[in-house]
Amino acid sequence: MTRIYKIDGKQKVFSRDKFKEAFDAFREFNRNSSKKPSIQDSIANLAKKLNIGYSTVENWYKGKNGPTDIPRLRNLAAELKIDDCMLLLEDYDGGSTMYKLSDRQKDACKRIYDVLVWYLEDYLKHDGYLAWCEDDAYSHTTRMQERVQLVLNQESFDLYEQDIYYELYDYALEELFKVYSGKNETDDKRGLEDVWEKYAAVSGRLNMIVQRIV
Repeated sequence: MTRIYKIDGKQKVFSRDKFKEAFDAFREFNRNSSKKPSIQDSIANLAKKLNIGYSTVENWYKGKNGPTDIPRLRNLAAELKIDDCMLLLEDYDGGSTMYKLSDRQKDACKRIYDVLVWYLEDYLKHDGYLAWCEDDAYSHTTRMQERVQLVLNQESFDLYEQDIYYELYDYALEELFKVYSGKNETDDKRGLEDVWEKYAAVSGRLNMIVQRIV
């Protein structure tokens, strides 16, 4: 998630659009000949100048997040030949994302939401697969994860570079797919309580995300 800055009593966030505009100028400035360097090479070049990882700058470019503090924001502005780092910020909209999406993009988000809920409900319906042998549970959850991944890949066409897509994508890989640990320790009361606790936590996190797109 992008950090929210408080500047003169106002909430500001890193602007992907302003960064991309400045980044394009950075690419042009670093042109060696008649050919402009590729986006990937320019990301690597900027990351090297800032002494940070490639993936960090790539995430900024994709709009997944932004610099985590003012000093890093200032360093970025300096490398992009921007006098005031505040020019890389924009007003925070309160996390309201859906109004920026087209109807087609909204439908894509809902399809992703539906498959994530389908995965969660299957986990709960089968009591976290506690009574299954581990091989069967592993095969079953692997197939389900492949289904979720397929939907995510399909909807990326319409949702590419939208913050909400990357948030849902990361949620699936980092939270949803980890509700089942791959081990069935017990099927006793404590085990069932763990299943319900995991379900509540992960479904609650999903609801927090989709509150911005419903």
